[in-house]
Amino acid sequence: MSYSSSGGPEDRQNQKAERPIDEVRYGRCKVVVWLNKTQNGEMLNFVPTRLYKDGEEWKESQSLGVAELLPMAEALREAFLRATSPKR
Repeated sequence: MSYSSSGGPEDRQNQKAERPIDEVRYGRCKVVVWLNKTQNGEMLNFVPTRLYKDGEEWKESQSLGVAELLPMAEALREAFLRATSPKR
């Protein structure tokens, strides 16, 4: 696995706040990568989302339209390549 959890979690109101270890953006599509430590070792989870603007506020959705299919595929491809390439 080529990811490592660098930089410790921030302290928010005396509680640990976990942060993603990577984020790949391609246009308005993004894939957030989380490192989860389990009993069987470390596991990566990938969360694809689409960004959109509602008035002046940016929001996220997991639904995609036709226009977002290829950009999301490229973001997922890049996340896959980063996760599977050896550390440099």
